[in-house]
Amino acid sequence: MRKKLKYFFGFILGSFFLIYSIASAYGAEVYNVNGKNVYYNYPPITIVINGEKQSPPMKPLMFDDRVFVPVRFVSEKMGAKVDYDKTKVTITYMGDKITLYFYKDTAYINDKVVKLDSSVKLINYGYTYVPLRFIGEALNNDVNWDGKTKTVYIISKEQKISMDVVVNGDRVNVRTGPDTKYDVITTVSKGEVLKALAKLGDWYKVQLKDNKAGWIAGWLVIPKDQVQQSSQNPPKEENSPNTTSSQQKDASLPKYYTVEDIKFNKQGDLKQVVISTNSSAYKVTKDSAKSAILVNLDNTVLKESFPAMALDDDVVRGIIPSQVSSTAVQIAITLNKDANYDLVTQNGKLVINIIPSVQNVQNPLPPADTPKL
Repeated sequence: MRKKLKYFFGFILGSFFLIYSIASAYGAEVYNVNGKNVYYNYPPITIVINGEKQSPPMKPLMFDDRVFVPVRFVSEKMGAKVDYDKTKVTITYMGDKITLYFYKDTAYINDKVVKLDSSVKLINYGYTYVPLRFIGEALNNDVNWDGKTKTVYIISKEQKISMDVVVNGDRVNVRTGPDTKYDVITTVSKGEVLKALAKLGDWYKVQLKDNKAGWIAGWLVIPKDQVQQSSQNPPKEENSPNTTSSQQKDASLPKYYTVEDIKFNKQGDLKQVVISTNSSAYKVTKDSAKSAILVNLDNTVLKESFPAMALDDDVVRGIIPSQVSSTAVQIAITLNKDANYDLVTQNGKLVINIIPSVQNVQNPLPPADTPKL
């Protein structure tokens, strides 16, 4: 009996090493897809969003003749907010809600049922992958595939609107396109009213003098109707004879704090995320399910569109700043391993000190129903 068991286990081990040797010889990689190992051998896929090449933390993959991508990275790059629990992913974008269920090929856009070309997949015990074409088009983008170069091109569509917005920054740049990388056309001052013609992500296309148009960051303007509502009950100080007309104009605008800069520092085992802001309306929480530390700032706007930061660090995986609403900012500090934090405020900065948790045993792999986006 022992001899048979010895041969049996020898056969299993030999088969295991043979399969991996063959996979390596042909340049294949091994991915765990929905709990099963899959040998993957497809050329690298490139994603370009609005002319900018992307570098997601987990690379795009080709399954069922469809390009799949990490849902959080791509959705947030397109200006959407992503939440999830043990059974589904929820994406919110400009008032619409998209719901995708793990392992299923059915999605919901608001209350409308949509059939997917292929089911949502869980990769390597935690990364949720979705069909790129579906998520791109659902977030109002044109999606095109170049088979020769293995490149997906995503171009955002403008949403036509007609409304007035009020500038809420002292000197705000108006640019040739909806991003801080575009050239500055002109600057506008606090309190100026501009006509918004279209919206793309967090940016407004506004009409300028001489029938020209430009783009202004949405977190630096406020819809005029919101300003009028806030000024219906003005503070008593506005009626003071000592208040000048320019002060009265500013007083009708809500007062927001600004995130000026975000940096990551290393000091031995201590990691620091330094947020430059004078905001006093902040809350820091640890979300173990998302493997992240979340910094939420109310009554605050980002000074500019800060990109997500992928970090080469054993503890901190990345930093994802997002303007979750016109008056609220969330900075997600994603983790590679469990860690604790403490918060220090000094000289107009929030300093989050991150220290790895001391554990006596190695952490097991997370269960397949606990995604890490």
